[in-house]
Amino acid sequence: QANLFILPKLMEVLRGFPIWGKDKLFFDLYGGVGLFGLNVVDRVKEVYLIEENKFSVKLARYNIEHHQLNNFFVMEGRLEEKLPAVLENLEGSDHVAMIDPPRAGLSKSVVGILNGVQKFKHLIYLSCNPETLIKNCVELTKEKWQIKNVVPFDFFPRTRHLETLVVLENIQS
Repeated sequence: QANLFILPKLMEVLRGFPIWGKDKLFFDLYGGVGLFGLNVVDRVKEVYLIEENKFSVKLARYNIEHHQLNNFFVMEGRLEEKLPAVLENLEGSDHVAMIDPPRAGLSKSVVGILNGVQKFKHLIYLSCNPETLIKNCVELTKEKWQIKNVVPFDFFPRTRHLETLVVLENIQS
């Protein structure tokens, strides 16, 4: 990412949303090395990271060990396979998920899973591609999600790319 000095502002904005609570679980989907989970781990009961890249998973586990966190869990594998299994036995329906997908955006199957989940009250979508963000948000808001906040971050100056943070709320819960 260019302009990494903007990252603390993104983290500040993320932490400032009034969606956190010590009774909530945070699902860091496409979680990479755990950057976002590490940022909010003190604001939630537990963090569950799902990532399929084995090198990112290794670094996420290192970060958890380094910070001595006992409420941060990592699952290696595809989101489409891991998330439904985790949600199957989950109590409550007021949890928070964050997705930071690849530039191509969310697959139809992931959109379907997110539209079918009853356990998430809030969904945070971070995107570096406005076109796929719009496409995915249209698909998500047809079903159960309503856009509550949109915050742009210019990590890529003098380009058409814009990092955008969108908070969606489950209007069916």
